[in-house]
Amino acid sequence: PPKANPFPAITVNKIRGPLSGQPEKIGKHSLRTIDYIMFSPYLQKTQFALKPKMFGSDGPFNPKSISELIPSMKVPSDHYPVAVDLRINGNQEKTSIPTAGDANPSSDISNT
Repeated sequence: PPKANPFPAITVNKIRGPLSGQPEKIGKHSLRTIDYIMFSPYLQKTQFALKPKMFGSDGPFNPKSISELIPSMKVPSDHYPVAVDLRINGNQEKTSIPTAGDANPSSDISNT
């Protein structure tokens, strides 16, 4: 099996301030991955449309991650964007990709 990346992509890098609606998290550095792109076996990731954000293995409160806290003027969201390019896997003649129109009419509630 492939080895896990020891330096995961990060999607959140923030420290909640005193006006947070989640008082138990005030002052805690959230440096982790909480956003994902999930896709079916009918699709294949060809490349990252945006390079994932990575800070290495120094953990929370390291100088690099603290210098790039979000939201900021550069990244106005409290999550880094996650985007990939996908393509249909294999030969279209051999691959049947289900669509909403492929639903079995006998299982449609309107036919009961």
